[in-house]
Amino acid sequence: MYQTKFLERVFSFKGWNITADRFKKIQKKYYLTLDMDVQYDAQAIINTLSFSRRKDLFIQSMNSLQEEKLYASAVHGEDHILRVCILCFFLSEKLGISDKEFIDLLEIAKYHDIGRINDKADKGHGLRGAILIEQMNLPYGKEKLKKYQAVIASHSLRDEDFEEEWKRWGNKMKEINWGRNLLEILKDADALDRFRLRNQSLQLSFLHKDISLRAVQGAYEIYHLFPGNI
Repeated sequence: MYQTKFLERVFSFKGWNITADRFKKIQKKYYLTLDMDVQYDAQAIINTLSFSRRKDLFIQSMNSLQEEKLYASAVHGEDHILRVCILCFFLSEKLGISDKEFIDLLEIAKYHDIGRINDKADKGHGLRGAILIEQMNLPYGKEKLKKYQAVIASHSLRDEDFEEEWKRWGNKMKEINWGRNLLEILKDADALDRFRLRNQSLQLSFLHKDISLRAVQGAYEIYHLFPGNI
């Protein structure tokens, strides 16, 4: 069982037709280059997760979320974090990452915005979050924590800054591709939830994975079905 009513409602929801055809108007106005023939809608995304063999891993991870450590905000707070984790789950399924990487990704996604001090553009909130997560006494171990910190610190920076950040936290270069892959998935899931800001807030050019371009409709619908405070 989910400990949050938010996730319980998402995974028991039936009224998918509420958003039927709504995204088509947005696509024609702001996202003309988006291929609508290959889009996953919200129902397809949630069904993918509902029938995943990793659903129990997801439930276990989400039930351990320390909500009190999250930034209290309607924009970057708990509801945003939960939607990002849902999208990370979906992208992980389609990309076929390992169970171990999946668990690592969820831990990073859960706490990636704890360094927030406001809802404005702030490239420094990733670094603050990386520092704060070390103070939470989570059972990661020193080596894993350094990797998590590098990804969290980098999620608010340019892609080109990742290698320097990875090394700055004392990580081995032979493991950088692991970190870069999880960072790209996190950044894509985070970007896909930008529909909470404005209908045109998502910039398709910022997405890294091809599958992310196929999840735009679903991400739009998930926000409008589950905006928070439910």
